[in-house]
This record gives sequence, structure tokens and C-alpha cells, in this order.
Amino acid sequence: MPKKPTRLLFKPEVLKRVGVSYPTIWKWMMAGKFPRSRLLGEPGSKTAKVAWYEHEIEAWLVGLPLQALKGDEDPGHSLREGVSGHRPPTEKRAHGLLIEHNLTGSSSPHGPTGVRR
Repeated sequence: MPKKPTRLLFKPEVLKRVGVSYPTIWKWMMAGKFPRSRLLGEPGSKTAKVAWYEHEIEAWLVGLPLQALKGDEDPGHSLREGVSGHRPPTEKRAHGLLIEHNLTGSSSPHGPTGVRR
């Protein structure tokens, strides 16, 4: 099977996927809580851009913890593994909307049905 080419994500797409501001991402990178960006171009150049490897952003999103809900018996285990042993999609809120990330990395503020919640 041929290896999938490495894809770079530029800042606007990373901000859209993650749903937070760049200063927040910067703080997370400095604390080691978010993948480090790569510099494309000469440091200090006006034309230099930052980018991230798509697979690192996807892995970070998939690794986010699920929100504990009332009635969860064993949050440490049941939230990490679904009943069938598969990870359920991760969920988070951004700007008051529920954002569902499926395992392919796509997200929608309207969920899988396209209905705003």
C-alpha cells in the first residue's frame, strides 16, 4: 500500500479545526500540550509561514478526553473505550456550538445529521 503523503495545515485551517484562538494554541505549544508548528521560510522574514503536520493535529484531536457525564460508572475506562472497544467520536464546544470530530478528523458544528444543536 503506498504511503499517504504528508500534508501541511496552515494557521487558518488549524484554528478552524481546533476552535480556539492562536494565542491559546501558542500557550499550549509552549506548555507542550499541542503539536509544535513548523516554520516555512526564513526566520523573521515577512513571507515566512507556520504550518503543522495534519497527522499530528488529527492525533491531538482524537486524543482529547471525553466530557464526563452524569451516570458514568467508570470515567477512566468507559470514556476511553466504547462498548465495542472502539473510541467514540470526540466532542467539544466552541463558540457555544457542539463540535463533533469523527475519527477522520472532519468536524461540523451541526453534528452528523446537519442539525444545529
